Amino acid sequence: MPAEEPGVANVCGRAAEHMSKARIALDGESFDMGRALEHLDDAISCLQGLSRRAKAPSATDGNTVVAFQPAKERRSA
Repeated sequence: MPAEEPGVANVCGRAAEHMSKARIALDGESFDMGRALEHLDDAISCLQGLSRRAKAPSATDGNTVVAFQPAKERRSA
């Protein structure tokens, strides 16, 4: 059984955490451009994964199942 993918909120939350850490790395005396870029790359990776998932086809076998409502009973006058 494949591992379940994290939800949208979880992925966006991780991307936001990386953005926050990148900002902290650039703030004040602890200016660390390399670390900030690593966090920005990680944030972009999170969002790209989300984008790829949105573009993936939902049916893996190519078959589509369509359910129709039962036909209504018709009576002639």
